[in-house]
Amino acid sequence: MSDEFSEQEHAKAAERFIGLANTLAREGTAMNTVSAALMTASGTYATFSHVGDNGVLTEDEIDQFTDAYRAQLKYIQDLKRERNQA
Repeated sequence: MSDEFSEQEHAKAAERFIGLANTLAREGTAMNTVSAALMTASGTYATFSHVGDNGVLTEDEIDQFTDAYRAQLKYIQDLKRERNQA
C-alpha cells in the first residue's frame, strides 16, 4: 500500500463508492440519507487518515478539508457543465 496519490486509483475508488451508494438507493435508502452517510464516512475516514484513530482535527485542518471538499464539488459541477454544453 502506498501513500502516494494516484488519479487512476482515485477514480477507481470513487466509482466503487458511487456503486455502493447506488446499491443503497436501489435497496430503498433515501438518496439524501445515502449522501449524508457518504459525507459522514468521508469525514470519519479523513480524520482517521490525517490524525489517527484517537486524534482530533484542529480548526485549521477542518478548514483545509472543507476547502478541499468545496473545490471537489466545484470541479464536478464544471465537468457537468462542460458535458452538458457538448
